[in-house]
This record gives sequence, C-alpha cells and structure tokens, in this order.
Amino acid sequence: MPPKAHNSGGKAQKGADPFFIVAAMGLALLVTLGIFAMVPWMIGPPPSASDLDRMVSVQLKDLRPPEPEPEPEPLKPPEEKPPEPDVPMEQIMQRPLPEVPQMEPIPFTPDLSLSAVAGPAIAPPPPAGPMTFEAGEVDVAPRTMVQTPPVYPFRARRMGIEGWVRVRFLVGTDGVPRNIHVLEADPEGVFEDAVIQAISNWRFEAAVLEGRRVASWVVTPVRFQLGGN
Repeated sequence: MPPKAHNSGGKAQKGADPFFIVAAMGLALLVTLGIFAMVPWMIGPPPSASDLDRMVSVQLKDLRPPEPEPEPEPLKPPEEKPPEPDVPMEQIMQRPLPEVPQMEPIPFTPDLSLSAVAGPAIAPPPPAGPMTFEAGEVDVAPRTMVQTPPVYPFRARRMGIEGWVRVRFLVGTDGVPRNIHVLEADPEGVFEDAVIQAISNWRFEAAVLEGRRVASWVVTPVRFQLGGN
C-alpha cells in the first residue's frame, strides 16, 4: 500500500493570501459589469437616427404646456322675491264679509183637492184622423176640377211604346190627392213616374157624405197612346 499523503491543504486555506482574495473580487466585478454592458445589445439593436428624432419629437410634444380650459361662467344667484308682508290678525278679523242677497220665501200652498190627491191628470187621447171612405160608400164621388195629362216619356215615344197604369189615391177634404200608389202597369217601369207626377198636380172637389165633405179613395187607370185619343 502507498503511504498516506499528509493533508497540508488545511493550513494553506487557513492562511490564504489577501492579494489573491482582492484579485478574485476584482475579476468578479469586471465580469458583472461586462454582463450589464452586454444586456442592451442582447435585447435589441441600437436605436437609429430616425428613432432618435422620433423620440425627441415625442418628448417635445409632451413638454408643451396644455391649453388652459375656459373658466365656466359664474352662476347667477336666483332672484329672491321679497317676502309678502304679514297681515296682522286684527286686519283679517276686521275685514267685512261679503253681503249675501236674501231671498224672499216663496209662499207655497199645497193643493189638497181631490184631483191632486188622486194623482196627475191623464191627458185625453189625441183626436183621430179624418175618416176615409171608398168610392161606393159616399153620396157624391169626387169630381175632377184640374186634370193635366201626364207627359209621354221620350224613350217610350221614340220606341213607339204604348201602355197604361192603374193607380189608387186619396182625395182629401181640400181636394188635393195624397198617398198615390201604383196598382198595376203595362209595361212595367215605363210610365209610372209620369203618372204619379201628373196626379200630384190634379185637383178635385171632395166627396160628400150626409151633406159634409169627406176624404175618399179613388182608383183610376191612365192610358198612354200615340197620336190617339
């Protein structure tokens, strides 16, 4: 077996040279500074001249003072209305009250008669209208006083149409015809209007029954013929 070497390193570490320690610290400091110096180059390229100009312009804009904002107009204080003068209580109590017109009482005398107790009087029924009679029920039938012939319709005359209309109407006590109704017509829808218009202008002498005038019904035909009687 080889002989064991003596451990002389412990003494060397314990008695280290101070110069060696200072040199090691200086070397570490230089390495650290070198690393910090290389960081900007590792991050990105150095700024160009245009970038510097841009940065300067931005800084100049930032250095301009902001324009002062316009001061708001001062608010006008609300106008204070003068307080209404207090009216003394004495004046309120002494004000005269408005005069109220005095109404004279209306004398009321209740009607205690039998009619008032029995209730309101019932009005008599209205008088019935004049009685009407047929032509065979009167002593004297109505007589024609004015009888204007009806106008021949132009369309029927141009087309050569002839015909007749049978009508019924009421002759009043004044001799005026009323309630004109068409009973029959041949042909229909041609002569009816002309007949009604003509009869409304006729005038009669009223019928007579027992010496007095009465209203009576009349039924008569009206004929339309071209160039004839």
